[in-house]
Amino acid sequence: MHEEDVGLLWKHVEPRTGHNESRRSRRLVVSFISTVVNYEYAFYFYFYLDGTFEVEVKLTGELSTPLHLITSPPEYPLEFQLESSKQLILTP
Repeated sequence: MHEEDVGLLWKHVEPRTGHNESRRSRRLVVSFISTVVNYEYAFYFYFYLDGTFEVEVKLTGELSTPLHLITSPPEYPLEFQLESSKQLILTP
């Protein structure tokens, strides 16, 4: 878990006085890595200041298994509780 700077969130210039203000955008990153056989699946959950979020999955590993043994990657159901009390289930 860590926090990242993701650029300019907003900027305002007061034309009469020339005073300006700006704020940087940050995001909270919650991540974990799961190893399945000879592959690593890295899951990244990004939470932004405006309440939005993103999910990113990165796959890495070496192809050292005979081709006839390769199966589809496992599915990880992700459940989120939304404010409207509806559930959203995402499967990669």
